[in-house]
Amino acid sequence: APVLSNVTLMAAVTVVCLLIGHFSRRQEDNRVQAKDEASFLNDIYLNQAISLVKIGFTRELQENDVPDVSEWEKCCQIYQPLEAHWKHETNEKKSRKTSLVVVLLKTFGLKYLTLQFFLCLLDLTYFLNPLVIEYLMKHVENQSSASPYEGCTFMLSMFIVCTTSAVLYNRVYFSCMRMSRHIRVSLRLAVFNKVQVISFSGFMYLGGQMTSTTALVASSLFGLLYSAFNSLSYVLPNMLQSRVSIKRLSKFLHQEDIPEDIVTEETNLMFSNPYFSINMTIPEGSLVAVVGMVGMGKSSLLSAVLGEMQKLKGNVMVKGQTAYVPQEAWVQNMSLKENILFGAEYQEQKYHNIIHACALTEDLNILPAGDKTEIGERGINLSGGQKQRISLARSVYSNADIYLLDDPLSAVDSHVGKHIFNCVIGPKGLLKDKTRVLVTHGVHWLPFVDEIIVVKDGRISEAGSYQQLLENNGHFSQFIQSTLNSNNNNIENSMDKSLTCQESNLNNFEDGQKLHKYCDELHIKTTCVEDLQDNKNIGDLTKNALNDEDRDSTKISSKIYHEYLNAIGFKNFCLISFVFIVWLIFKDGKELWLGKWAEDSSLSNTALHQSSLSSMNYLITYVMIGSSGILFSSLFLYLVQTKALDAANRLHNQLLHNILRAPMSFFDTTPTGRIISRFSKDILSIDGLGGCLEEYLRCSGAVLMQLSVLLYLNPRVVPFVLLITCIFLYLQLLLE
Repeated sequence: APVLSNVTLMAAVTVVCLLIGHFSRRQEDNRVQAKDEASFLNDIYLNQAISLVKIGFTRELQENDVPDVSEWEKCCQIYQPLEAHWKHETNEKKSRKTSLVVVLLKTFGLKYLTLQFFLCLLDLTYFLNPLVIEYLMKHVENQSSASPYEGCTFMLSMFIVCTTSAVLYNRVYFSCMRMSRHIRVSLRLAVFNKVQVISFSGFMYLGGQMTSTTALVASSLFGLLYSAFNSLSYVLPNMLQSRVSIKRLSKFLHQEDIPEDIVTEETNLMFSNPYFSINMTIPEGSLVAVVGMVGMGKSSLLSAVLGEMQKLKGNVMVKGQTAYVPQEAWVQNMSLKENILFGAEYQEQKYHNIIHACALTEDLNILPAGDKTEIGERGINLSGGQKQRISLARSVYSNADIYLLDDPLSAVDSHVGKHIFNCVIGPKGLLKDKTRVLVTHGVHWLPFVDEIIVVKDGRISEAGSYQQLLENNGHFSQFIQSTLNSNNNNIENSMDKSLTCQESNLNNFEDGQKLHKYCDELHIKTTCVEDLQDNKNIGDLTKNALNDEDRDSTKISSKIYHEYLNAIGFKNFCLISFVFIVWLIFKDGKELWLGKWAEDSSLSNTALHQSSLSSMNYLITYVMIGSSGILFSSLFLYLVQTKALDAANRLHNQLLHNILRAPMSFFDTTPTGRIISRFSKDILSIDGLGGCLEEYLRCSGAVLMQLSVLLYLNPRVVPFVLLITCIFLYLQLLLE
């Protein structure tokens, strides 16, 4: 009765607190509150999660159902203290390496000590609960001499201890998970920025007596020790992994950074075997062309400005933000519009102006979904020119101060290149007020640039305007002559092939006019057919370019469980279940034997001669039951982990077998990251199913055995057990 009254009182107070927290919300809409908006009781009882679960009961959860992250929970705010402490330690200890552990302790040490204080309070409540139970049991045994107010005091104390323990448990472990998340986020941002830049026998021998009260208190205390030692199997491996990870991260973070320095002065850069030496100054807002023969270091010059090459001496000074358009266009596996915006805010007029300037208007009309068309992996549904124009549009939309253009017009047709140069790069284009460095082989663009830099053997051989370089009759003139001769040879080869084809077909026509007409018609038809075929292919590819990874919100099919059990093996699963049941029998049998030992009235009569002998028999039997339980528990853990590992290997081999035999269309329409995720994250989840299976069997077995013991000892709790069972079944149906 006291325990039942205590549970009822706890439930009533909890419901009242939740209702107060619920009605204290100021928002009248159904959205989930952000943490900054939550009241004190909402925050204590995590009512945001309850609201989210309530939404999940009615419909499938969407991304916008989750509230925005608080300002102090954002990555930049979390990373700032770690960055400040790292810089401070690095500046103070220039002669020796900075310890990452010291930086982490300085950043999160105060939070860690605070959590340790509350964790000690939580452990104190765990030990207070058996003591309160002991005093309550003594009060019940001595009701004739005890005051009724004393019993109420014990019950109230038990309620306060249990409530405080529950609240502290949730808050402490929630705060621990949040702090661990903050540490992970800080380290990931640091890496990201770095890439950018006691026994019963002893008790008896000491002369103690085993009473029912002592047995109950001792059992509770040993239960606490069991949880603590059980957690060591998870804590110790994580500590070892953390130690290795900290060493790796510390080694990585101590590597030399690229200096944060379109202006280069006396800068020598390591370039293959020779030294790459450049000395140049580019005025703000000018258009500078960099030309030279193949392999002379034009692209390497841009890499030097970007900091992609190791600087041996000199200075590289860059004013403002830099945008880079590589010669090989890079696109992401997302829509065309998202590729251009690249996370920037959408501005309609600016966006359409850039689309027109980059000659993408006709392409958007051809694509089935316009700018919402999904671009497949590596841009399989786009031509080279389209990818290059999207890359150029992305850089223009970024509104940078400096634009490094590595021959962006080489992949487009001549008329499209002329349009892009006039509308984007040239003196009247969108970038007319920006600093532009254009690496190009197109000599027809050179008269319209402000300055030309000729690169030869990794050095600047000439620099000046178009007319000045022509008059100098130096390397630039040789470059122009070489380019024109190469173009003439290409034209002559093309004409020879065309004339040969014409001569072989002259006998089939009456005169040259028919030949000319036939060639024109053939060219038009061929072009139309190719355009239609390309458009059809583009349409087909676009529809299948990105197969959405749908989330399965339905009930997990029994087929999934059947496949995993097949991977484990039916005989192995039966063996695991048998060992588990035997372990449960020994585990709960130990508690029953302890209860029988405590209830033996002959042990409390010290006048009996057989008292000591009987206690020793009880002790030996208790030790044998406990040892057998340890043996079968170890065997159970061994079987679960080994068989689960074998199952994971079988499933991995089956996945690899299917992937290697998949058609090429699968790899064209499935992102590479998704395939890698199957072999990394998903296989890691399958590897952890052994622990999940172990926990499931432990929890379900413990619930069934404890319910069985409870119903056997006190059949009057059957209605309450049935009520709780119905509630859980109802919740399970709602989740499905």
